[in-house]
This record gives sequence, C-alpha cells and structure tokens, in this order.
Amino acid sequence: MKSCKRFRICNAMVCPLDPKWELRAHLSGERVCIYLLEYFKEQGSIDNIPVNICRMLDSKAEDILVKFGVIRSQVCKSSLIPSKIQGFKDRRYQLQH
Repeated sequence: MKSCKRFRICNAMVCPLDPKWELRAHLSGERVCIYLLEYFKEQGSIDNIPVNICRMLDSKAEDILVKFGVIRSQVCKSSLIPSKIQGFKDRRYQLQH
C-alpha cells in the first residue's frame, strides 16, 4: 500500500493494494479509494490512475464490488460525475499558465 502516493491521506478501509483487503470491513459513509471510484467512470481515464494501481484494479475491482455492496453503491453514484483527478489536473494547469 505504501506504493500509493495517497496512502497516508486516503483513509479508505478497503485498498486494492492491500493483500488482506478481503479481511477488511467497510461501513456506509466511510471513504472509498479515489482510484477505485475513478476506475469505473465512463468519462474518466485510466491515465489518471498510476500503472501499479491500475494493474491491481484490473484484477481486484470486480471482486471488491461484489464483496462490498456499500462500495458498489458509491462507485455507481460516482460514475455519473466528472473525474475529480482530472479536475485537479486541469485546475493545476490553469494556475500554472
């Protein structure tokens, strides 16, 4: 999990990089991994997800959604809104120019 640059501030109980993610619990209202949310956005781009995390999501994302219905609900809601990561990149670019 330390290979994720957001690890220290994320606070998501279920992390795709955690080898023991299946042993974790997730309660309604808890944070969901931003990369997991981004992974399922139609308007998002996997270019916004680091390669190592994208590989893990390729193999674990569906299993996470099956195991955690609460996460699945949040992912479905999030899939309808624009990419937060891309929004951050766009704002940073505008500030620099």
